[in-house]
Amino acid sequence: MDTILKSSKINNAGAVQFFVGKPFDASQKDFSKFEHEYDLRKIVAPVQKHTANVAVVTDENIDAVFENTDGLITDMTRVGLGAITADCQSVVIVDPVKKVIANLHSGWRGTMQGIVEIGVKKMIEEFGSRPQDFVVYFAPCIHTECFEVDEDLANEFGEKFGNKYVEKSMKLGKYLVDTVQINVDVLTGFGVLRDNIEIDSNCTKCEADKFHSYRADGTAARNLSVVALAE
Repeated sequence: MDTILKSSKINNAGAVQFFVGKPFDASQKDFSKFEHEYDLRKIVAPVQKHTANVAVVTDENIDAVFENTDGLITDMTRVGLGAITADCQSVVIVDPVKKVIANLHSGWRGTMQGIVEIGVKKMIEEFGSRPQDFVVYFAPCIHTECFEVDEDLANEFGEKFGNKYVEKSMKLGKYLVDTVQINVDVLTGFGVLRDNIEIDSNCTKCEADKFHSYRADGTAARNLSVVALAE
């Protein structure tokens, strides 16, 4: 049976949200059983390349292949926005006032490039969203205690975001970076209320029995994170 997690905060904000771990493999991009189970018109998943590119899904482009894209936004109901992960963050945003949703795939490269900031700005500029209305969910991902990086990358994060997000690991020459907190602070910097942000406590690397984790086992298999506007 698939590992499935749901955020009550998101599902109580006018959206349908679920996160699917093992044994389902989202890399195959066959989402039909979930489209049927959740009565979704379609689950749209972009061709992710660790970019900061964010696209808006409309009636006109719903069947398009979203190449080189790591974030999706829509105001259409019953259209699932998918993010495929194996340690990276899926940052799910719901604006229950303007009825707009986003799903942003943010690995360390996406975080460094500011995909969350870009996604929020697009919601504001194209839909008139107000961040103080947002409800946000960070799906299961790798957490700080498991996200070890080399000194060069740690220094890049420190220079861009501040050293408060970086700490030395117990391993010689390794550092830990809190990329989740970086993105939380990006959101609150826009005015998102901290009480409206839920961070799933599951770490994909620590709990590789339930979730696909590249850091744990080098897998090509992926988890699936979906959000859709309820009708």
